[in-house]
Amino acid sequence: MHEWSVELGLYDQAAEAVTDPAEFREPHPMLSGAHGGQTLALQQLARDGVRLLGRLVDAENTKLGFAADLAENMQYADRRAAGFRRAVDSYVAGAGIAAAPPDTDPAEQPLPQPPDTPVALDLQAEGITSVVWCTGFGPDTSWVKVPILRADGMPAHKRGITASPGLYVAGYPWLSTRGSGLLYGVAVDAARIAQHIAATEKGTQAWTLHQPLCTLR
Repeated sequence: MHEWSVELGLYDQAAEAVTDPAEFREPHPMLSGAHGGQTLALQQLARDGVRLLGRLVDAENTKLGFAADLAENMQYADRRAAGFRRAVDSYVAGAGIAAAPPDTDPAEQPLPQPPDTPVALDLQAEGITSVVWCTGFGPDTSWVKVPILRADGMPAHKRGITASPGLYVAGYPWLSTRGSGLLYGVAVDAARIAQHIAATEKGTQAWTLHQPLCTLR
């Protein structure tokens, strides 16, 4: 998927070219399958016996509350994966690449109907004794005492350059392009910021805030 994202030019999309702010928060499509890999499809997990739930919204003692959004989340994942595949197929056809026709992945076959999922769950009654909390992580900027943070806690910047002299940002998603938060794109941003530091910060000390490059959402 990453190789095709590079080939399609998706990672080089400039942040300034984005017209819908929701695009900044979109996750990567749920795709795999290459060289013996297996597609991570929610409907296949359900067929394999995994009990799917909506988004966790509440917890009190042993009782958990969930949003009734499982079907919506499954449909969203399918749309994103299908849209990415269409973009690849269109690129292959337009470039005249000799390739096998698109195949169908059994894991992505839709379910007859969305799984019946509860909006409340009692861990004790269900015999659940362990919870693995996999939420991903993001940066903690509470220690930054310089007035550069936006209302959401993220540093305000222009292509990595903040309003505070000598303070820069690198490794953040969409710093300048879609690929800025990935190893693919961070080098370009780092080189540009280093050039700016060399040109404007002579004789002074510059600081750079780094976003963890393996951030999960």
